[in-house]
Amino acid sequence: MTTRTARFRLSKMNRTQPLHSSSGTRSSHSSSVLVVDDDDAIRDTLRDVLEDEGYEVAVAKNGEEAMAVLRGPLPHPGLVLLDLMMPVMTGWEVLVALGESETLSKIPVVVVSAMCAPGCKAFLQKPVKLGKLLDVVAKYCTCAAA
Repeated sequence: MTTRTARFRLSKMNRTQPLHSSSGTRSSHSSSVLVVDDDDAIRDTLRDVLEDEGYEVAVAKNGEEAMAVLRGPLPHPGLVLLDLMMPVMTGWEVLVALGESETLSKIPVVVVSAMCAPGCKAFLQKPVKLGKLLDVVAKYCTCAAA
């Protein structure tokens, strides 16, 4: 059972799946999104909304997990949605690490946070409005269901 609000779709279930997509693989980099946020409710909500729209979604609860996903064997995502304030490795540190890699620096990053950061393709302020989120994701990714 789910509850819809004007800004988020909240799931009653805790379905955290770090370091891989919900289906176990990312079939197409252009339809995949990596959601990086330490807040379980936000991470799960973003994943649920994007999966409902047909995107492949991988999740990470901090920057260290995100970098492990990005440096791993799976194809790179078409977009990273990145929170800035996280434990272990912050979003700021992720942006620096991405910028230092010739390959990873090509992945678009959209900061989803209370504050913006230089080096990101776009910024969505929390709480995120659903329409803006979907517009930004559609700009960088092709929906797998399309």
